[in-house]
Amino acid sequence: MSVRSLALVSFFALTTRTAAEIGVVEVAAHQVALQVWIFLALAVDAIAIAAQALIAASLGQGDNQEARLTADRMLAWALVWGGSLGLAFWLLRGALPTWFSSDPEVVLVVTSLMPFVALTQPLNALVFVWDGIYIGAGAFRFLGGWMVVATVLGAIGLASVTTIADVWWVVTALMVFRVLPLAIRHGATLS
Repeated sequence: MSVRSLALVSFFALTTRTAAEIGVVEVAAHQVALQVWIFLALAVDAIAIAAQALIAASLGQGDNQEARLTADRMLAWALVWGGSLGLAFWLLRGALPTWFSSDPEVVLVVTSLMPFVALTQPLNALVFVWDGIYIGAGAFRFLGGWMVVATVLGAIGLASVTTIADVWWVVTALMVFRVLPLAIRHGATLS
């Protein structure tokens, strides 16, 4: 879990460094968007934490079928909450940036990043809840290994960006790189 967490934090530190190299306005806007993104991640984390406990309890009792049903339910909730949060922040995308800055340039760039934050929420919610499911199932090496792979791929992607939108395309790609192996392994982990 330490490897997973370190890789994830390292990736986001690298996104901030990359944004700072692009420009002052861009790094300010990036930090606003990133903080909103993290806030939304933590909002969905309640489902992931519940998944950890419920999956671990079911697997501990040897009830793989209940673990699978619970996981599927949690993933459905992830989509509902991720979609709802994404829609709410999509609707707030014009007003939200002014809550964080009065600088017109920063507000303009934050506004351009809000679609990334809003539209990736269903994907992000699935990733975070799957993390909880796999933590509950004790799949720590799998989570750590794939997070390192995603971080390396993300770092390679960040090496060639020239705009702040490019940084957020790489953030989105990172989440796609994370969700694919989680989805593929889902059936095998709880069978």
